[in-house]
Amino acid sequence: MAEGDILCAIRRGSAFAATGFPFKLGEYLATGKPVIATAIGDIPRYLHDRTDAVLVPPDSVPALVEAMEYLLADRARAQRLGHAGRQVAWEHFSIETIRGSLKEGLDRL
Repeated sequence: MAEGDILCAIRRGSAFAATGFPFKLGEYLATGKPVIATAIGDIPRYLHDRTDAVLVPPDSVPALVEAMEYLLADRARAQRLGHAGRQVAWEHFSIETIRGSLKEGLDRL
């Protein structure tokens, strides 16, 4: 991950892929690098196209190519998008956030 300029979390259009939010995608976002992800499952609940990641439809090679070209065309824009993605990772998937949610759940028991 440290070597990549753009990180891709691409999923196929399958029933399995259409569930949840991939743990690896959270790791990619946390790097602060620009991320391309498939708009499937819970991913669009957390990420917004060209705001904090570039979202592409499943199984679309042309959309993936266009997303890469979009990020490579403007390094500053890609960097801003990467920082915004890192903020999403922090807000939703950081240990502090998860600890708070876990504590709330345990307190209700």
